Amino acid sequence: MVALAEQLTQGLHAKRKIGVFLGAEQHNVKYDIEIRDDIWTWYGGRVKDYDATFSRVLSALHLGSFREVLAARANAGLPTNVLDLMGGDASFLRDLKLPANRQNPSPLNAGLCVTLVDGRRESWRALDLKLNIEVLCGDLTSKNTWKLIDERQREMSIDAFDLIACRGGDGVLETMVPKALYPFLFGKIWDRLTSKEGLFITQLPETVRPRELLKQLRLIPGTRLSFQPATKKEAELYPSLGIVKTPTAPKSLI
Repeated sequence: MVALAEQLTQGLHAKRKIGVFLGAEQHNVKYDIEIRDDIWTWYGGRVKDYDATFSRVLSALHLGSFREVLAARANAGLPTNVLDLMGGDASFLRDLKLPANRQNPSPLNAGLCVTLVDGRRESWRALDLKLNIEVLCGDLTSKNTWKLIDERQREMSIDAFDLIACRGGDGVLETMVPKALYPFLFGKIWDRLTSKEGLFITQLPETVRPRELLKQLRLIPGTRLSFQPATKKEAELYPSLGIVKTPTAPKSLI
């Protein structure tokens, strides 16, 4: 299980150098660009960006676009609460919440975005408040951040998240996270994912070992999964993974 968690949670860390990453992210929030030389890559994006990145994973799991995933849950009478890790300025959640047109109301109940810096403009903050979208600043390797996530969940009356997404690029490059934290991180994510067909979908580092990863994942009962290797397409430069947690899956891996 340590090997599994190690590979999964590498995709939850940002590419950064100590002492400059906060300023770089704030710059990216404002201009929506990627600063390759300053090593902080802009993460998150709108629904179309997430659809492009994870389309092969969703298709292999016999799921449609993210809007369609949430719409299917809503039509089945299931909740549609989303947690976006490394979500930047919450554009993905905001885009999901705003209806495509009047005939297709938004399927999103509530959304929580976790990011290092809240770089939203004031108009977005006011809009997000109306849309039941909240942004939480914190480091995912910190226990305190997960306590804050729990507190925000309770305040938002969210029992569990139905979709947890991380469009976070290739993960650890220059900042080394202790391996002891890997099972902690994946366990935290798994605990917060609903057992009612909850979907965890994430990008993975380029160094991921697919055969070992899938071998470990298949040890978890009551799940469906899809791993897709990287391609030369801009939206698919990193491997990606989707795993569905069903009622027969363990609620916790610890």
